[in-house]
Amino acid sequence: MPRGRPVLLKSKNTARMVRHFLVLTLLGAAIFCLSHRAARAQPAMTVDITIACPKEDDFVQYATLLSDDVSAAIAFKNDHNCVTLAPKTFVKIDKGSVQRDYSHVCIRPRGVYDCLWTFAAHVKVE
Repeated sequence: MPRGRPVLLKSKNTARMVRHFLVLTLLGAAIFCLSHRAARAQPAMTVDITIACPKEDDFVQYATLLSDDVSAAIAFKNDHNCVTLAPKTFVKIDKGSVQRDYSHVCIRPRGVYDCLWTFAAHVKVE
C-alpha cells in the first residue's frame, strides 16, 4: 500500500465522491437556511404610529396595560425596549398574518434583523 493514502478512501474516485457529497450537502443546507427565512416574510407597511416589542410576552403585557392604564403602558414600553415606528414604515411580516384572526404579528422593519411584535391592525400588506 502506497504511503500517504488514507485507509478509508481506497481510490481517487471514492475521495472525489465524498468531497462532492460534502460540498453539495453544505450548499443545500445554506440554500435551505437562506430561502426558509425569506419565504416566510411578507412585505407590508405600518398604517399608524406603531409600538412594537422584541418579545411577544412583553407586547401582550403592553397591550393589556394600554387598555387599563396608558401611563403604565408607556412606562412598561420604555422599560422593555419597545420601539415606536412611524406610519408608512416598510416592514416584513415574519410571524402571524393581518389577513387571519391574529391580534398581533411579528414584523421586521427594513434594516432590522430581529422581528418586533405589534398589533396586526397597525400593519397593511403591500
